[in-house]
Amino acid sequence: MTEFIVAGIEAASVYHSVVHCHSYNSLDCGMKLNKKLFSDSDNAKKVHCGRTKAEAIVENVLAPQSLKMVLEEMHDVAFAVATDASNHGNRKMFPVAVQYFHCKKGVQNKLIDFYEDPDETAEAVSQKLVDVIANHGLQIQNVSAYTADNASVNYGKNNSVYRMLTSRNPSIMKANCNCHIIHNAARHACKTLKFDVENLVLKVYGEFSVSAKRSRELQACFDFLEMNPDGVLRHVVTRWLSLFAAVDKLLVCWPAIKLYFVNKGEHECPKVIWDFVKYDRDELSDDAGAELSVPECYLYFVHHFMHVMHTSILFLESNDVFSTDVHGHMCQLRAKLSDRIQDKFFGGKLVSALKHLPASECAAFTADALEVYSRALNYLSKWYDFDGSPLKHFGILKLDNDDRVDFQEMLSLAQEMNVPVDEDALYDEVCALNVAKPQLHALHKLLDAKWADFFSHSKCENLNKVVGKVLSIPVSNAFVERIFSLMGQCWTEERNRMRSELVKAELLVKINFGMSCAEFHDFVSLPAQKRLLKCSMQSVKYRFK
Repeated sequence: MTEFIVAGIEAASVYHSVVHCHSYNSLDCGMKLNKKLFSDSDNAKKVHCGRTKAEAIVENVLAPQSLKMVLEEMHDVAFAVATDASNHGNRKMFPVAVQYFHCKKGVQNKLIDFYEDPDETAEAVSQKLVDVIANHGLQIQNVSAYTADNASVNYGKNNSVYRMLTSRNPSIMKANCNCHIIHNAARHACKTLKFDVENLVLKVYGEFSVSAKRSRELQACFDFLEMNPDGVLRHVVTRWLSLFAAVDKLLVCWPAIKLYFVNKGEHECPKVIWDFVKYDRDELSDDAGAELSVPECYLYFVHHFMHVMHTSILFLESNDVFSTDVHGHMCQLRAKLSDRIQDKFFGGKLVSALKHLPASECAAFTADALEVYSRALNYLSKWYDFDGSPLKHFGILKLDNDDRVDFQEMLSLAQEMNVPVDEDALYDEVCALNVAKPQLHALHKLLDAKWADFFSHSKCENLNKVVGKVLSIPVSNAFVERIFSLMGQCWTEERNRMRSELVKAELLVKINFGMSCAEFHDFVSLPAQKRLLKCSMQSVKYRFK
């Protein structure tokens, strides 16, 4: 019995190192230190887990177990598959992520593969996805949707990953990343502006990011204006939420930044920045009626416009949002932009500021700003099907009111999603749902948790299939982007001896178990996990033995 306790300590320690991206040398050193710190513990004296053993446990014990648990949950349920490509140095890495609805746990986002491949053509990516699905004992017919960014290699009309997948399963939905759509709409819309705010943000950051002398001179400007010192944020053009945050911080610091560049003079100042600071107007203040120069009006307008788009992206990338929310939210975003065109509203700061501009400048600015709104609307309409999207039928599953669910609407949804159902049984299940709906609506839980609560008390196989397929459809590609962030955290310059196979194993462990370190120790201490611990104790975990 003691040997299982020791094995549990070793497994939990390894898991702790993986979750917090500690080096295996650090784990080795920590184990030796613990024997000194807890010299009165017999268990601590028996723990032996150096670098080689820890890597073997991660790669050949914990990672396979985490994958096995996921595949058992996915057996015979609808699931969406998502992927993307990211570089680590000169290596191209691809995760294969899945989303599915579990009738007890709710919506689950997991990782089933992580591979390296320099070939990112549509043929290579689609074939790899098909192989991964087959090799894991899953069925391509159970794939509900394909999610990726909106590159042509993924969703092109003729030769794309999506087209190749639908040739094997025509019912696979095109689950475009709505966060990418909104981000690209914002960048596309701002291209025609007379003053390039995005380039301004990049140039200002570049001025201070690597120069201590310039940063000190900016600090002197803050002191002169009696402002709290603050720095500018870096903007990364491919990051969804980057531009608004950078512009927001720039406006906070603008008086000091403007003073800094005015003091430098035109010949020492980048042209794009000088175009914003050269106008002889009153300094910005918190007064809503403060007089602004034309470039500053553009700066505040982009801030207002990006706030609308930024808020929308934040909503969609939240873990609390499901496919049932997407259509309503996209329609709401379209309405916000349309209202701003109709009302010629460009932000509260500009309501009074525009009155101070000459009529010709005001008219030119208004035309530019309206063009931004129009271009954003056109881009959204191009990439999101407001009229024909199947997502518009998903609202029936939201459980956000006490209204009765119409059987015909539920049957139509099942047919729309190509879910075979027994109509008589489905009718009885919808009746049971209508009885339970007031209680489900009153629950302070997320939508997937409400449905899991309903299915835990009611055996509704047909309704479960419909709900499972709908909730398996991702809202965006945010989960895959998070996988890349986790990859960057564990595959650092300090851990440069990491192999791609070990990186894959760490990601599987971290994502698929999804437990805190204390919870994982409780998990491996369960009698049902003795087989897992036995594997960690045997030499079979070492591939070279």
